[in-house]
Parts: sequence; structure tokens; C-alpha cells
Amino acid sequence: MFEQPLRKLTLGNILEATNNFRETNIIGDGGFGTVYKATLRNGNKVAVKKLSQAKAQGDREFVAEMETLGKVKHQNLVSLLGYCSFGEEKLLVYQYMVNGSLDMWSTKKGDVYSFGVILLELVTGKEPTGPDFKEVEGGNLVGWVLQKRKKGEAVEVLDPAVLNADCEGAMLKVLQIASVCLAENPARRPTMEEVYKLLKGV
Repeated sequence: MFEQPLRKLTLGNILEATNNFRETNIIGDGGFGTVYKATLRNGNKVAVKKLSQAKAQGDREFVAEMETLGKVKHQNLVSLLGYCSFGEEKLLVYQYMVNGSLDMWSTKKGDVYSFGVILLELVTGKEPTGPDFKEVEGGNLVGWVLQKRKKGEAVEVLDPAVLNADCEGAMLKVLQIASVCLAENPARRPTMEEVYKLLKGV
């Protein structure tokens, strides 16, 4: 079932490949461990996850789980290429992704979307969901605002409690920035640094 046999690597192999787990090789860090960029002797680049000791199980269970995971192949998952179990040290070797992990691109782009919702709340004076949108086109704040902008009726969503001739232009600019943050395709959303620069220009 393997495209190629799952490699059982020695701790020495891993130490050499990660430069003794040098901090400059860290490419990710999370609840289950730290991920290092590594270069094997044959020149192949891989990602090595050093599992947190608190998360590591017994040696036999770990090896059995790794052999099972090694059989999983999916286009949206990085391949598990090998593993190392040495005492309490449990290490996983994955395919190296040049552009980072899906989690990295999603967590960040998800934060941008959430910030866009907050901006909408500020300029409309409305909560994201609730009775206000029960009978309204769009079904929630985001849907309602996007529909209104599409119809050229963006001014109608601005909070009447603060709207006046002096601030209408600025509020519409913030609304525009929020809409960019709410792009359906995460790849089209700006970074938070870009959002900051846009808001500074308002």
C-alpha cells in the first residue's frame, strides 16, 4: 500500500539533518510539537516534527500508529515519509512544503476574515447574526452588507447613529477594507499588515 516503504530513521540521521534541532531550522510550532526544516544526506528536504514529550505514547503503540499513518495518501495531506522512536523522543518525518502548512495559511487568513467582520460591526452598528437578519437578504451581517454593496447601496448599511457628511467617506472606505478581508477565497484576502496600512490611509 506504500508508494515507497516508510523509512525508519535513526536519531543520528535526524540530528544531522536538523543540525541538532537548531532554532534557525524551526518552521512551525504547536501543541503537539515543534517542526524543523531538515536536509537528509541524499539532499532531500523534509520536515521533522519533534513531538512534545507529554503527547508521546509508548514505543510499541507509536510504531503501530506510524505504520498506519504511512499508508494514508491524499492530495490535501502531506505524506509521512518516516519516523524515529528513541526512548521518550518521538519524531515524525514529513514531506517538506515550500510554501508552509495549510494551517499557517488558513489560522492567518481566518483571522483576517474575523477582523473584517469586526470592521463591519463598527461601521454598521449591528451584530454579525441575530433577529435583525431574520427576514433580510443575505441572512447575516456579512451576507447583507455584501448584497447591498453589489447593488450600489453601501451607504444604507452605515450606522445612522454616527453617520454624517463629515465621516461618510471614511466609513465607506472602512467598509471597502472590510469587504476585501471577507473575500470568499482566502488567497484573495490581504495580510493583517496590508490591512493595517489600508486603515492608516483612511
